[in-house]
Amino acid sequence: MRKRGKVKYLLMISIGMIFIALLYNESLIEYLLRLEDSNKHELVITKTTNAKQSITQESLNQQNFLANKAQHEEDNIGDYIYDCSDVIVPQIQNPQQVHTDFISQLKNSSSPEHQLSAILFDHNLNEKERFDLLIEYKNNQLESPSLMLDIIGRCSDREISCNDDLFAQAIELEGNNSALWLHLANYYFAEKNESMAFDAMSNAIKASEFNDYYYNDLALYMRTSKGLLDVHLSHRVIASIGIFAAKPLWISEMANFCLNNEHLSEQENFLCLEVGKLMEYNASLHIANVIGIQFQEKAYEREGNDELVALLKAKAKKGDNWSTLHNDSFVLSTFDEGLFEYWLDSAINHGEYKAQQLLIEEAITLSKNEYYNPCPVN
Repeated sequence: MRKRGKVKYLLMISIGMIFIALLYNESLIEYLLRLEDSNKHELVITKTTNAKQSITQESLNQQNFLANKAQHEEDNIGDYIYDCSDVIVPQIQNPQQVHTDFISQLKNSSSPEHQLSAILFDHNLNEKERFDLLIEYKNNQLESPSLMLDIIGRCSDREISCNDDLFAQAIELEGNNSALWLHLANYYFAEKNESMAFDAMSNAIKASEFNDYYYNDLALYMRTSKGLLDVHLSHRVIASIGIFAAKPLWISEMANFCLNNEHLSEQENFLCLEVGKLMEYNASLHIANVIGIQFQEKAYEREGNDELVALLKAKAKKGDNWSTLHNDSFVLSTFDEGLFEYWLDSAINHGEYKAQQLLIEEAITLSKNEYYNPCPVN
């Protein structure tokens, strides 16, 4: 195997740093600006003009193509993934201004999708302002189940005020969706109304559908930015992941109840156990699947069922393995828009865990074509 270059690892590091930054409530744009000031500038935003660069773009293309072809011929084990790590990606000049211009274009557009994007992706709005605009948007557009679920999730924010009329609208639209009832349960736990929270958990268990629409914002950003942001695909992917990572799960209050209480009634323990199963098998995010396993683990721990606790611990640990193939396939998708869209569609339809497996398989299949060259140097 030839040695991996800087771009792949810096991309993965940058994704990890986005998550860390978001834990400290740092906006994506602030993160990018801070990163640009402190690292001039190897992260995926490396300058294309380098005085020390002595080879032509054509020769770089040829070298990249031949190296990958040679690696393809060398690999006989069937798991080779095309390596774009040596490609230099153009730096974004003044990313904050680029983002501001992007939001302005969205606001000035007559497209409802663009207007929604302007509300969701404008980091200058506080969450109360964003919520009010989402309510206004909802009232002026056709009913959207994913938007309604997003709005109900935001009701758990103590800075936001929601009412029974809004909940009634949501139930009428999505009353058979377990994910809605889990958002409502979280809201009622935040309001210290455990009786209503238990009813919502029970309704979640009884509902026949589970659609959390968690990847919809990521897909929306990628669609609207494609025509309006003249930047490399990898920049749009990083920005979309930052937005994606910043979106709360809206289960923290319910998780606090199910995971931090050593003693629950038999019925309360049952609710936590069954909700955990719902999340493990139906939530689109892998982290939500893992939290679902933790709900079950804690419920069985309260019952004294050590055997099932051990099995669930092993299951959670197995699911957390992140291989080189995961890294390589995702990095490749930041250079191949079709591959990234394949992953995103898979995540929407099958959830993150299955989507990652499908992405690896597709990346390996594409890489078997000796003429596949998704990252030529321009």
